[in-house]
Amino acid sequence: MDREASLKAGLRSALRSLVVVGALGGISALGYSCASARPAKVRDLPPPPVAVIPKPPGSVALAPSAPEPLSLEGFQPLLAEPRYEAARSQQEAGHFAEAAELVARSLEKEPPHPGEVDRHRFLLARLWERAGRWADARDAFVAVSPLSPLASYAELGAARMELTLGFADKALAHLGKAGESLPSAAGRRKLLADAAFRSGAREIALREYRQLEGEAQGNRERAAVALSWLAALEGPPNTPHLAAEVAEALRLIRLLLALGEDDPALLRQARALEQKWVLLAPEAERQALSLPSVPERLERLRSLVELRRFDAALAVLDTLPPFDPAASEQEACEAEVLRAKVAAGTKRSADAERSYLLVARAHCAEEVRARALYAAGKAAASGGRHANAVKLFAELERTFPQQSVADDARLYGALSSMEMGDEARFTDALAAMPDDYPDGDMLAEGCFRLALRRMEKRDFQSAERPLSRAVERLPEGEPGRGGDFAGRERYFLAKVQVETGEREQGLAGYEKLIAQLPLGYYVRAAYTALAAQDPERAARAVQSSAARSASEKPSIRRPPALASSPGFKRALELAAVGELDWVRAELALLSAESTAPELLFNAAVLYARAGAVKLSSDAARSVLGKVPPRFPAGDWREAWKLAYPRPYAELVAEQAKKNQLAPSLIYAIMREESAFDADAESAADAYGLMQLILPTARMAAKPLGLPHDRVSLKRPSVNIPLGARVLGKYTQQFPDDPLLAIAAYNAGPGAAKRWLKDRSGASFDLWVELIPYVETRRYIKRVLGSAAVYSIVYEESEQGAALTLPKAVSG
Repeated sequence: MDREASLKAGLRSALRSLVVVGALGGISALGYSCASARPAKVRDLPPPPVAVIPKPPGSVALAPSAPEPLSLEGFQPLLAEPRYEAARSQQEAGHFAEAAELVARSLEKEPPHPGEVDRHRFLLARLWERAGRWADARDAFVAVSPLSPLASYAELGAARMELTLGFADKALAHLGKAGESLPSAAGRRKLLADAAFRSGAREIALREYRQLEGEAQGNRERAAVALSWLAALEGPPNTPHLAAEVAEALRLIRLLLALGEDDPALLRQARALEQKWVLLAPEAERQALSLPSVPERLERLRSLVELRRFDAALAVLDTLPPFDPAASEQEACEAEVLRAKVAAGTKRSADAERSYLLVARAHCAEEVRARALYAAGKAAASGGRHANAVKLFAELERTFPQQSVADDARLYGALSSMEMGDEARFTDALAAMPDDYPDGDMLAEGCFRLALRRMEKRDFQSAERPLSRAVERLPEGEPGRGGDFAGRERYFLAKVQVETGEREQGLAGYEKLIAQLPLGYYVRAAYTALAAQDPERAARAVQSSAARSASEKPSIRRPPALASSPGFKRALELAAVGELDWVRAELALLSAESTAPELLFNAAVLYARAGAVKLSSDAARSVLGKVPPRFPAGDWREAWKLAYPRPYAELVAEQAKKNQLAPSLIYAIMREESAFDADAESAADAYGLMQLILPTARMAAKPLGLPHDRVSLKRPSVNIPLGARVLGKYTQQFPDDPLLAIAAYNAGPGAAKRWLKDRSGASFDLWVELIPYVETRRYIKRVLGSAAVYSIVYEESEQGAALTLPKAVSG
């Protein structure tokens, strides 16, 4: 068969087996270059594994053998094996060629069992790929047996390497063998498009790139697809370009301009491409094509608003036509909403209110108008124009009573009335919510705000009715409410009952809350209140909850129904070789077929054993949200440990001792701030595990002699000592109220001191509920709930001590 016939056969084979699998959020498709084959972050997973098979010559001959299947029992990454310690160190340092050489030599001396050799070959191939040793990587990929669960990924790897080496036809042949079952994140379609283009099949490549546009997830992946697509559109030298192709290219370039707002190199590349493609346009159409279209400008505007680049966003807004109140076009309505968001982001609440109102009273879609009117009311309230806010929220209720934001408008209208001193209107509005919005998602919040105001005035008798009405409508167990809300109304109802003389009913309410919601802020509050009345009864309530959990065998520990599926087997193999992006992709496909908690739990176990703390914690948290809550005792303790992990244990223990803090508090802060993502970076420019802003980090770093730049703050060895020092200093500022350091960590010590002064001597539970900042109010509750979990699960603290909260703040 000559080369042309071979090429066509390979293309036909690859295209026949191609299927479009739904794109998976948060997973980038691999390209074919070493740059896109990014290694897993060492900070997130301790020993990323490495694979082995010595490359010829000098390799150990290994007879073909059926693969030895992996299981979760006894699972560990290959690089965690003691014999690979030196190779692991090299890999963690980014010295991939040295790591590969060490692994190859090790396996020449001690070949693996024939049933395990394929995962070693695959890992060695990935090391060579990351080292830029394309031919060696290709040979190792090709050596993987077709019987291996990793065979399809090995074929893709061989295709990447052949394409990088310049052999597009060979790449297509490997793609044809890769099969149809892999998730889109494996990058098969991108490889197919690239190989087709390089082989001269430009039209096929363009078709595949157009398909990829809808599959790409995340800005990085979209940009990679757009750049490859542009190369295919340009074609070989002297390729003639129709006006439609020039327009298509310029649309992609404008997309790159939008995606590159936080990537200067991509922005420069896109601008150079724009100049080049405008000159390729027919002269008669050049002027029109040189200006971005309204949809292209909107794409860039969305990106700028998301990145909070408001000055640049204003410049784009100035190029758009003025908003016509008679407009009904979706683009015009969206542009004015974005104008309002820019105004709000630059603290021009009156301008934001005005733009939102233009949309609300235009001919836009009803849902858009309702949400714009709601946002106008919120903008008015944020600017202190509460009379305006009350009117706008009332207008929304009258005009759009069936929209989902109508009950939100009732709540916030009432709050603005209260800000104006109109307590009667506040009371009437919230008291009517159970009748007016019986199914509204803000009903519990409205009833609670009314009760809170009455409790603040110590009118406990009047607080009971709204709390009772809220509790009547809350589902048992309160699934999905989160630790900062679950149990709130039931706790305060019990408190009110005790305060009004219904002591037994109130104490029983505390007991029931402890039984149904084993841990969390409101369980701590309930335990504290019950122990103040009857210490033995409080202890029995917790012991009973723990005993019940210890006697149950969690169903989540059963192997999931899909455990024997090819996808789960591939996930296990990929975890063994450290390819966690692909593990996530495989498990996401399985999750689409089954939402069973058993699958999520086993995924959490798999991630944990592969060293991926954040992925494991995220999966375990999802599990605990899908099953009836249980106290962390017996076999349930494992699920809680997965959801509340303790990475960097030695460093945290050292810093806790140095700063006179409980390790449980450091972990609770870390979990809340970053969910254990060492690379976390917030919109407020806070960095790392404990989310430090640069000025705070600078002050903490000076006496310690540590760096405090953005890059350094993403290193746990820097971030944890600095964060612990800040938290320790805040604790010292509240000697009588050390838990207020949590509020100070979130909102600053000045705000926490002001709130303490405003409500000195208040009961701790009401003080927390009356924190003016919503974010801080929720934050302190989540941290206090997590701290109790860490104390009970890991520190084996006496349960009562771990659960007890202060009775009141000082003053």
